Amino acid sequence: MGGLAGGLFTIFEWIGASFFTFLIGAKRSKRESLRNSHVIAGGIIFGALVGVGIAAVSYSGTPPPMLGGAVGGGVLGASLAAILLFYVWTIEGEERDAKRREEDNAAGRDPDRFLPCFVATAVFGPGAPEVVELRKWRDRRLVPFSIGRRLVGFYYVVSPSIARVIDRSAFLKSATRSLLRLFIRLLHVD
Repeated sequence: MGGLAGGLFTIFEWIGASFFTFLIGAKRSKRESLRNSHVIAGGIIFGALVGVGIAAVSYSGTPPPMLGGAVGGGVLGASLAAILLFYVWTIEGEERDAKRREEDNAAGRDPDRFLPCFVATAVFGPGAPEVVELRKWRDRRLVPFSIGRRLVGFYYVVSPSIARVIDRSAFLKSATRSLLRLFIRLLHVD
């Protein structure tokens, strides 16, 4: 990953890893499972520092409103870090899928024999009535329209990564299941 996004991701990850090293020690901080936390923490710290700097430079009174700048910058940094993580998860998911397809082709297997598990299938299971209902809604209400096809296309790009994250967490699975059931009920309101 390159460009501005790659640079910010690397900076956020480094700042967050340094912060975690300070808090919990170098050995524990280097765990791969903490990478996302490094990026979020780094984004908050980076944003807060930038916010304080902007507040100090732009304020002519005494003392400058450091807390407001730090909070605003921290929120902005956390938002940017979340966007970067989503971007990286999407890219990594696409790279994993491309690698799997290459391996399948090299081994003489049909690369489409297994499609990534998407959100509804991840929380309800394949063939569940809720999955069937959501597919019907997609086919009837989204696919016939150009904007709907674009939304479906975007969903198929990002949803495998989201489904993998949801599948690892009982809490996220339960919360997503509840939200999807509510959405399905709303589909039936006339």
